Amino acid sequence: MEFKEKNRTARELASPEFIEKDRNLLESIHPGHELLSRCNIASRRETLDSEILYILLDSFTPEEIINYRFGVNGNPNMPEKDKIPAERPESPKKKVTKEEEYPNIRWTSLEDENIQRAVLIYNDRVNTYRRMSVIDRLLDTLPTEDLVEELAELRIRNLLCFEELEAFNNTGKFVFKHPLVQQYSLHATLTDLLRNDPDKFLKEYRNTANNVSRYQSYLKTKPASEKNKEKWEAQLKKHQDRAFIMTEILEKNGK
Repeated sequence: MEFKEKNRTARELASPEFIEKDRNLLESIHPGHELLSRCNIASRRETLDSEILYILLDSFTPEEIINYRFGVNGNPNMPEKDKIPAERPESPKKKVTKEEEYPNIRWTSLEDENIQRAVLIYNDRVNTYRRMSVIDRLLDTLPTEDLVEELAELRIRNLLCFEELEAFNNTGKFVFKHPLVQQYSLHATLTDLLRNDPDKFLKEYRNTANNVSRYQSYLKTKPASEKNKEKWEAQLKKHQDRAFIMTEILEKNGK
């Protein structure tokens, strides 16, 4: 299920009435998952349930989740070991380490660039979760539009961390959706370009610098609708990030 479809399905299924059932199901497949310890405040229950459902949709169909909520044990043809448990396991909560959660990732092989990326993504998952927890509490005392927007952006980034780590654990490859992985991919592409065709690299470097100047000028001098302003800001950020990476590559290679 693609990100947008999974996100939409999670929102549609989210219901404060079933959050405990959904939490139980999540704990049965991911004991110690961060979402299980998230503060269950009444006004945020639907948002929390949506986040739980997003993770569950990696392992279960919407129909299986609905069946579990109403006490139906999933697909009758499902192997016994894969059936959804009818009751929450009676076991003490235990914090799951990254090695236990993603056993196929060689976490100690830090000389491998892909492992370095996985560590960065895992740390980003932890940090975004912590900030989301802080915002959750702030929204119940001092809600603002900026906090709501930040929470939404952090949630997307946090879910992308899960998606990248699951993919790398299961296939040995990233899906290149998380900004950190995208940046590494761009860095590798541009490094190869400098090595194989320095003139083309320098031409792109000049074009990127010109694009930065152009969008900076647009934002300073041109009247714009909110939609156009957001578009220009996004383009400026994109070209600034690219220029930063290219400058870093040039400095690293003594150009």
